[in-house]
Amino acid sequence: MSSILAPGNVAVVTGAGGGIGLAAARFYASHGMHVVLIDRNEVGLRAALESVRGIAGGGDVLSFALDAGDVDDVERMRDDVLRRFREVHVLMANHGIRSSVGTFSDSQSLKEVHSLWNDIINVNLLSILLVVQAFVPSMAKQPSESVIIATGSKLGIDNRPKGKPGYNVSKAGLKAYTEQLAHDLRNTPGCRCSAHLFIPGWTWTGLATAAPELGNSAVSKMLPGMWTPELTIEYMAGKIFHERVFYAVCPDGEVSSVQDKVDLGWTLNDIVEGRPALSRWHPDYTPKYEVFLQSQLEAAGQVD
Repeated sequence: MSSILAPGNVAVVTGAGGGIGLAAARFYASHGMHVVLIDRNEVGLRAALESVRGIAGGGDVLSFALDAGDVDDVERMRDDVLRRFREVHVLMANHGIRSSVGTFSDSQSLKEVHSLWNDIINVNLLSILLVVQAFVPSMAKQPSESVIIATGSKLGIDNRPKGKPGYNVSKAGLKAYTEQLAHDLRNTPGCRCSAHLFIPGWTWTGLATAAPELGNSAVSKMLPGMWTPELTIEYMAGKIFHERVFYAVCPDGEVSSVQDKVDLGWTLNDIVEGRPALSRWHPDYTPKYEVFLQSQLEAAGQVD
């Protein structure tokens, strides 16, 4: 699969106006690929276009300022891309937003709450599906190998209650969709396209403005423990293009891969062991989780 990262191949990246999306676009360009940048932020997109075009040895770079939730805009963009390049080798569905919407509200009207939920589900889930569904039919039939990478979140798996419920739900839906897509593609005769879920750690991007240790308050600078978008993309590429894993779960400076496995495994075992929902944050189970985490870190030699 590493052969996908080759001069002349084509990468389409949404949310390319900054952060992880821009880092990904620059990464693909550094391998000589043609890159298509998509973002609804025209100012950020123009800067990203110049940045990616400045990569030595890169291929052609195109940009589309559009709303990824608009069917007509997405269809026109897809048709333009396929008319010019004929094939797409990497589709990275990466765009997303955060929202402060909660599970319910006693201070907002039902209409306001419903509108906020619609906004985050439409952007983080439905518009991702729209972009993917626009390209999948051609990618599944093309003779060249290709990958579809959806940017998820650990919050879509462990459903951390200190996060934002709307965001968690949208990313949980994306995880389920991408798993189904991977299954369908591998069971499509002759298909050389695979789907993967990219799960960044704590990364300094336009979205990473919530610091857990600060009670999710907004921060305006990179904090200790955050990874750069470039480091996150390098890690993702190793997992997907070389190791060929489906779940590309990235660590960061605060949470190691060992702790990720403990945390995500603990959450899944809430179901198996009949524990309360989100037991990591339940007063009766938090001490048990902390003891278990400590034992696993010690076994892995990650405790001084």
